[in-house]
Amino acid sequence: MKKIILVLLVMVATVFSAPHTHDGFFLNMSLGYGYQDFAYSASEISESGNSFIFSIDSKGVSSEFDIKIGGTILPSFALHATISGIGNLSSEIESVIEYSGERESFNQEVDLFMFLMGIGVTYYINPINIFFSGSVGITEFDINDSQMSDTGFGFQIALGKEWWVSPEWGLGVSAAFTYGKADEVNGFGDMSEYAINIMFSSTFH
Repeated sequence: MKKIILVLLVMVATVFSAPHTHDGFFLNMSLGYGYQDFAYSASEISESGNSFIFSIDSKGVSSEFDIKIGGTILPSFALHATISGIGNLSSEIESVIEYSGERESFNQEVDLFMFLMGIGVTYYINPINIFFSGSVGITEFDINDSQMSDTGFGFQIALGKEWWVSPEWGLGVSAAFTYGKADEVNGFGDMSEYAINIMFSSTFH
């Protein structure tokens, strides 16, 4: 049903828009790099009273891509679907295990990925072509291509500027903040991640 509504929205939007104006069909594709901070923690107390704590941390360089597709519903105001993914380029996580007061930590190389899918809006300030964008939706975490979490909640906000390079296409740069949180797939603890990335984009509008 949601897919049908989105298709109708795009069809209703004016396909043939005036040059150098933000109206009609909207498509934004972005790729960027920056910093990410991932954390996972779980704890349990046994019947004998012994405590067990397990945590994972990963901080470092990140990459992010996102695609936004939709249509203009008000002048310079687009409603769109958002698909975004964040990966850790540092590839190393620190795991900590605590059991009955004894602590042990170790590092390992992994591929960590957070996926966000939702709905958002983008608004342009004319004629300077500065834009604000915000999206909310569902998130999921994967480690080494295996699902690590249930479906959770996430959002993305961005502030940037674009420059027209053709009547309908623009190139831009923005700063984006993305956050996600979800429970572990078996209900053992929860995880969260935030990322701050500089994004470079191409937009048809």
